[in-house]
Amino acid sequence: MLAGQSALIERPKAKIVKLEKRVKKNSNNSSKPPSSDGLSKPPPTSSPRENGKNKSGGQLGCVGETLKQTDTPDILKKPYYLRLNRRQLKTLMKQDFKLQAKRKGYM
Repeated sequence: MLAGQSALIERPKAKIVKLEKRVKKNSNNSSKPPSSDGLSKPPPTSSPRENGKNKSGGQLGCVGETLKQTDTPDILKKPYYLRLNRRQLKTLMKQDFKLQAKRKGYM
């Protein structure tokens, strides 16, 4: 009688172990696609590299220059499309329309 009961207990235990293994699998440790991870994605693995020992930036003693916007620029350029005449602009718009239609699969 005890042998029969232990067999009845062992069968569900084996099934539980099997199901727990299946639940622990994700796209990193199995052949499952990343989309099957759902919203509970595993945290990214840490990099084996050490944090940088050197400070970021240029070499010591080198004076850097940064370009900044000014209120009075030396040169003003119109955007490309504003420099076109009507015919060129119309051609450009047709080409853009054809390209977008091709991307969406209309052509």
